[in-house]
Amino acid sequence: MSSFREAIFIDADSFFLVDPTTLFEDEGYRKTGALFFKDRNVSPESKRAWIKSILPAPISTNVKHNRMWTGESGHMQESGVIVVDKWRHFIPMLLATRLNG
Repeated sequence: MSSFREAIFIDADSFFLVDPTTLFEDEGYRKTGALFFKDRNVSPESKRAWIKSILPAPISTNVKHNRMWTGESGHMQESGVIVVDKWRHFIPMLLATRLNG
C-alpha cells in the first residue's frame, strides 16, 4: 500500500552489496515494469495440473517453458526481492492480494 508508483519489495533477510535503486534501471524492468528473480532449484516437481487448474485456456508458450510446467522444479520465483511498477501492474497486484487470502 505504498504511495510510490514504483516499489521494491525486499525481505528482511535480503542483503544488498550495491544500491538497490539500480534495479529500476534494469533493461527487463524498463521494458516490462516488473523484475523478478528465479528461485532455487530444490528438486524436480511438476505443478502442471495446478497451473492448468488456475489458468484459462489457451495456455501460453511462456508458461509451457517455465520450470513448474516442465517439472524441473516446484519453485519458480524468488520472493525475497521484487521490483514492480504498480501503475502498470495494478490488476495483477490485486489478483495476488486475492490469492493470498
